[in-house]
Amino acid sequence: MTIAEAVSTRPPFFVSDIRHLRVMQREKIDYPFIDGLRLLAFLLVFFRHFNFFTVPVLHEYGWIGVEFFFLISGFLITRLLVTEFNTTGVIDKRKFFMRRILRIWPLYFFYLFLVLFLSIIYPGYPVSVPRLAGNLLFADNWISALKNYNPNFASFHLWSISLEEQFYFVLPFFVVWLQKLSRKQVSLLFTLILILFICWRCLAVWNGWLHPYIYTLPASGDCFLAGVIIGSGFYDQYLKKIHSSVYLLSGILFLLVNYLIFPQRAVIGLNQIPLYFFIALGFSCFLLAGLYSGRNWLISALGHPVIRYLGRISYGLYVYHIVALIITFQLFKGGLAAGTTPWSLPVALLITFVFAALSYELLEKKFLRRKKKYTVIQNSGT
Repeated sequence: MTIAEAVSTRPPFFVSDIRHLRVMQREKIDYPFIDGLRLLAFLLVFFRHFNFFTVPVLHEYGWIGVEFFFLISGFLITRLLVTEFNTTGVIDKRKFFMRRILRIWPLYFFYLFLVLFLSIIYPGYPVSVPRLAGNLLFADNWISALKNYNPNFASFHLWSISLEEQFYFVLPFFVVWLQKLSRKQVSLLFTLILILFICWRCLAVWNGWLHPYIYTLPASGDCFLAGVIIGSGFYDQYLKKIHSSVYLLSGILFLLVNYLIFPQRAVIGLNQIPLYFFIALGFSCFLLAGLYSGRNWLISALGHPVIRYLGRISYGLYVYHIVALIITFQLFKGGLAAGTTPWSLPVALLITFVFAALSYELLEKKFLRRKKKYTVIQNSGT
């Protein structure tokens, strides 16, 4: 397909001119500050699970880090798919799924093998075979919604991987569908999906379905949807008109209001209906502030090489941090009382960083190199 043919077959709001299309063909998608956002998302989750001594706000509200991960993933992968479609005229779904498999599966299944091995050598951690099957089939989020979190050793947080894989399965088909619609139709579709999520939460609240029913299911998918909306590019020409400082302050305000007004996600009630929507608004504003801020000290800090590396291994940080916390507890429980020593924090973080870095260098990189074979649009680590 020639450039002229590509332009003639694309909606005008996706590719504004031939020069823009040439840029997409020539350059890779790279947002250095997003690696910093990934690291921040991990740290929120880490402090949520860090029970030795706590910063109350971070411990109570750190679970939103998972939502931040969903928004970042939704944005980056949608932007890549849209760019691929605008550049080549199609989305190669086989290559897309191979890229996702090579990025997610090696670490995921290695970790499952690791925790299964640890469960065997430590008799105090029995294995639930149905829950292990749920992990293997990427259905653990649905089982968690109905039966509570996974009781298997260091596996309760893996429901999020199942949910993300389910989003990935739908996303390339959804993005292709979007290309056939006008902006008005796309706006209506996004609105209907959001209403579906809200109605699903209303149904759960009405029936008194307990936590984590909403949290682990697509009913809480506002952040992923927000990432898709921003990544689709339909609204770029409007979003970029707002100053980055407005986005930053608005994001802080949305999350602050959410924290002060709505009870925690485990409290089943009317709070569950707007809770995820406000989180999506807050994190969307942070993402947009980075996208349209240009160069400043904050963006430079988030894109620092060290921060970028830690953000690049954030998948491993998320997966391994539970084991690192368990090891830290074992180290401190016999001597200094766990919960009273500040040394437990740097030790737990160090163990997590070491595990994730070793996994990235010794395991994940081998598959990431193979992933390049299926890469259509160059990017920095999705």
